[in-house]
Amino acid sequence: MNSKRIFVFALVLGLLAGGTTYWYLLKLKESWKETWKTVKVVVAAENIAPGEVIKESMVQEKEIPFSFVLPGTVSSKEELIGAITRQNLYAGEQVLWDRVVKDTEEASELAYHISPGLRAVTIAVDEISGVAGLAQPGDRVDVIAIVRTSESGDELGTGAVVLVQNVKILAVGQKRENQREEINSSLRSVTLEVSAEEALRLILAAEVGRLHLILRSVTDKERVSLPVQRATDLLP
Repeated sequence: MNSKRIFVFALVLGLLAGGTTYWYLLKLKESWKETWKTVKVVVAAENIAPGEVIKESMVQEKEIPFSFVLPGTVSSKEELIGAITRQNLYAGEQVLWDRVVKDTEEASELAYHISPGLRAVTIAVDEISGVAGLAQPGDRVDVIAIVRTSESGDELGTGAVVLVQNVKILAVGQKRENQREEINSSLRSVTLEVSAEEALRLILAAEVGRLHLILRSVTDKERVSLPVQRATDLLP
């Protein structure tokens, strides 16, 4: 092989090596750009306790390298305003969607389905007192208590009183409104949405007597005033 051929061969090898190196460096540069490019995320501006409604001042948007973004991080502050925290959020940490509740209707925890100012209380029922298992989550009921009204011990000393009216059934057993098709009619409890005072009355009445659900029409919201009915009132 003469010197000219050797030179050409060396030149080709050099070009190949140079091209390979250039291609590698180009890919490395693209990879570096992808790794270190910044994206917008939402972080807590202060420590936020569970159950807090997120206000605009509580969070802020921040640009961080893409490689540092956690899966499920919220990217827009506007999307987060009004959400409720499930867990503690600490100042500076990224806010993840699974740590807040944006749509309470989609939340799995019962506490997010209770109206502000009200409580959830569970009472025992059977086929008779529970409207044959036909009452469903989302339905509204009255609750009647059957209690002794005298110390005599006979049946004539029994009375019935309407304890609460037009209260919402939150759950039947452990099934809620979006799980109606899964409800078993043999379940033995219902959870009602009531005021704190109504909860006290229901719990006390359950201890000293028996409770019955009275199912309302979906269009009936009227409250009625009824006196205590005693067994003696049934006599002619």
